[in-house]
Amino acid sequence: MARSYSNALNLDQHLFVSKVKHFISALFLTIAMLFLTLTLAAQEKVMAQVSENGVIELPVNRSVESAYIIALSDAEFDSDQDMISHFSSYNCELFLMRGLPSRNEVVVMPQLKGRESWTVEMWNEALKATCEAKPFTTRK
Repeated sequence: MARSYSNALNLDQHLFVSKVKHFISALFLTIAMLFLTLTLAAQEKVMAQVSENGVIELPVNRSVESAYIIALSDAEFDSDQDMISHFSSYNCELFLMRGLPSRNEVVVMPQLKGRESWTVEMWNEALKATCEAKPFTTRK
């Protein structure tokens, strides 16, 4: 009987230790996710500009970023979907663009894979050629 009690006690201790380990793992994961979220939220937005003739220009005083923001002050679209579709029409081999209606912004994402050595100046030349063929507009 004492042996049975001892086995049950060991089982209870094992279960308790297992639950504590699981709790600590879950707590660690939660803290890591919170840290990641706060880090991403604190990252500075890198702004791109649009010239009067509709050419997107990335800031040359920085290294190449994976995404740039264009703030829209005069966007005119019938719906959020119209905005999203309009800016998606600029997608090409070199760039992806996503309209963010809730923020009244557009994200420009250079396609860096295979172009890791490109400088900001090279990206600006590619944007210039792309925008000369289809000038960037904020109206449907």
